[in-house]
Amino acid sequence: MFTCPSCNGALKFHIPSQKLKCEHCGSSFSVEEYGLDNNAEETDFFGASIYTCSNCGAELISPDESIVSFCSYCGSEQVLESRMIRQKKPQRIIPFRVPKTKVKEAFAAKAGSVYCVPKEYQDPSFLEKFRGIYIPYWTYDVKFNDSIPMKGVKSYRRGDFVYEEDYDVDLGLNGVFGGIPYDASSAFDDSLADEIAPFHLKKMKEFKPAYLAGFYADSADVDVTAYEDAVIERAGNQAIDLASKSCAKKDNIDLKFPLKQEEQNALLGTEIIGHQATLFPVWFLTWRKKDRVAYAVVNGETGRISADIPVDMKRYLLYTGLTAAVLFLLLNFFISTTAQTALMIASALSVIAALTFSIQIRKLHDREMHIFDRGYFLSRRDTEITMEKAEKIRRKRQWGFSDLPDIVQNILICLLVFGLAPSTVFFFIVICDESPAKTAAIGTMILLAPAAYAFVSSLIYLRHIHEKGTALQALASFAASLLAAGLMFMKPVEDYWYYIGCVACLAAVLITCIGLLQRYNLYATRDIPAFFQRKGGDDSAKE
Repeated sequence: MFTCPSCNGALKFHIPSQKLKCEHCGSSFSVEEYGLDNNAEETDFFGASIYTCSNCGAELISPDESIVSFCSYCGSEQVLESRMIRQKKPQRIIPFRVPKTKVKEAFAAKAGSVYCVPKEYQDPSFLEKFRGIYIPYWTYDVKFNDSIPMKGVKSYRRGDFVYEEDYDVDLGLNGVFGGIPYDASSAFDDSLADEIAPFHLKKMKEFKPAYLAGFYADSADVDVTAYEDAVIERAGNQAIDLASKSCAKKDNIDLKFPLKQEEQNALLGTEIIGHQATLFPVWFLTWRKKDRVAYAVVNGETGRISADIPVDMKRYLLYTGLTAAVLFLLLNFFISTTAQTALMIASALSVIAALTFSIQIRKLHDREMHIFDRGYFLSRRDTEITMEKAEKIRRKRQWGFSDLPDIVQNILICLLVFGLAPSTVFFFIVICDESPAKTAAIGTMILLAPAAYAFVSSLIYLRHIHEKGTALQALASFAASLLAAGLMFMKPVEDYWYYIGCVACLAAVLITCIGLLQRYNLYATRDIPAFFQRKGGDDSAKE
C-alpha cells in the first residue's frame, strides 16, 4: 500500500495531474519522487496482492490492500480471494490518461445511440463499476537486412506511347522497427485489443509500482514466443508498405516484392531482436445476464471505446410492433396492389431476413470459435477447432465477401435482392411482354436462389453453434420462399391462396427476425470465461 508521507493516508494515482495524490490531506507527489523519498529498494520484483475469482479463475494484481467485491471478467458479485505474491516487474508502462468521468460519458453516449439497450446501461450506479485494469502486452523489436536488392518498374506516358523502365533498387531498411504490441493475457480477447488500438508507445514510461496505485493489473499467461510468427509477418507487411510508398512518392518506382509470405520474410531477413513486458491502461465494465456477459472496454490512454451492446427483447418487440402498426395503416391508405405482387414482396422480405440471419450466424460462429482471438489458442486451452483451422478461416475472411464491413454487406444484399431480381424481371417484361402476374411469378422464383444460399450458408456455420431452434429459424424463410414459388407456379385462381402465402412469408420473417435478435444478443455477449488452467506468461515470476 502506498502511504502519504505527510499524514499516512492512502495514495492513489491521480490521472489529471499524473501524480500520486493523498485521499486524506490532498498532498501530491510525483511517481519518481515517491520512490526516491521512500528509499525503495530497486529489484526486479515488487510485492502485490493477487485477487482470484473462485467463479472463473481470473486473476487481478494490485499493490494496494483492498477488498475486490466483483470480478471484471465474469461479472460475479462476490469477494475475490486474495494472497500476497512477489510479482516480476514489467519493463515499461503507459499510465492512465483518460479519467473515469470521461469514460462514463463516452459509454453513455454510445449506449444512448442504440435503441432498446438493457436498462442497466443507463443506470449511473452501473457505470460506476468501470474498473481501471492494466493489460499485459509483449512489445517486440524487429530488424531487417541492411541492404535488400530489389527490382522496380517505372511507367510513364509520352504522347500515344507508354514506356516502362526496369530498375535495380538497393533498398535499405536501416534501424529497428520497435514496439510491435500483442496482448499477453488470454483473458483479454484479441478482437477487443484490436478495436481499442492503438496505444502510443512514445508515451511509455519506465515501470514504477506506484503507477498501479488505485488500479489493477491482469496476469500474463501467453508466452512471449507465442506471437513470433505473427510479429514477423506484421513487421514485414509494414516494411513493404512503407518502402513501396516511399519509392512511389520519391521516384515513381513500383517495387516488385514476392507475393508469398515466406519469400517476403527471406528477402527482408525479418528477425526479432528483443521484446519487453509492458502494461497498457484499459477501463473495463462487465454486464452479466444468466450465463452470458457483455464487455465495454475503453483505451485508458486515448479514450477509444469498444462495447458489446445487447438488445432488450421485450422493449424492442414493443417498439417495432408499434412502428409496424403505424406503417401498415399508412400503406393501407395510399398503396394498392395485386395478390401476386403482394406475395412477391412478402417473399422478398423473407429473403432479406434470411440473408441477414446468415451473416449474423457467421459472426456468431467466429466469436464462439474465437477465430480472431489468437491468444485464446496460444494459451494452450482445449478448443473445438485447431489453431491452424482458425488461421485458415481468418485468411478466408480476409479476402471473402463475409469480411466486408456490415454496411457494404447490406448494400450488396440490397443490390442482390432489389437489383438483380427486378432487373431480370424487367428483362422478361421487355422481351416477352408478359402480364404483371407473370412478372411477379418470375420474380418470386428468382428469389429462390438467394434464399437457398442463405439457408445453406447458415447450416454450414451452425455445425459449431449449439443453440436450440437455430436451424428451424434458418429454415423458416427458405421454406416460405419455396411455398411462394410453388403457389406462383401452380397459379391458383382464388386470391386467398396468395394471401395465405403472404401470411406464411411474413410469419417466417417474424420467426427469422426473432431468431436474428436472439443470435445478435449471443454475438453481443460472451460465454462466462474460465481461467483455471492459466499457464505461461510470468508464472515463473510469481513466488
